[in-house]
Amino acid sequence: SLVFGVIFWFTGTPLYLAFLFGGIALATAPAPSLSVVRDLKTSGPVTRTLIPMAALDDLVGALVFFLVIAFVSAHLSTSGIPVPMVLFLVFLSPLTGVLAGVVLMFVTGIVTAIISVDDDKDLQSSEYKDVKKRYDEAAGRVSSIEERINGLLEDIEYAKKDL
Repeated sequence: SLVFGVIFWFTGTPLYLAFLFGGIALATAPAPSLSVVRDLKTSGPVTRTLIPMAALDDLVGALVFFLVIAFVSAHLSTSGIPVPMVLFLVFLSPLTGVLAGVVLMFVTGIVTAIISVDDDKDLQSSEYKDVKKRYDEAAGRVSSIEERINGLLEDIEYAKKDL
């Protein structure tokens, strides 16, 4: 914003545009760094730090841009919007998203707990016990067949030695 402000001051452009351009210039694209990580198949502490930092950079860039937009709009507005109201409107959307995420996290946790309780009841049902019994019988037959095949293979090896 300072660089834009100096340039705009010399050219006679309104200074509030310098803040707008500064807010836009703050955000960086995560694609170059993420493509380098993917192409080089890197892993390690720098890579584990880089990916969250790219997301955090975009978040901070968006918040700063919206703050600048809000302050410039409040400055240019003839109705004189108070600064606390501007801050409230800027942070309302992210706070609503965080609140909705926390609520949905608890709801999905409760639903998952209910489903897992039903699964435990299913494990105790007679149908489950019947299926497990048939599986165990089939596994026993497979192991006896494996023993017969191994015996036949041993017989073949002895027969080859005799020839």
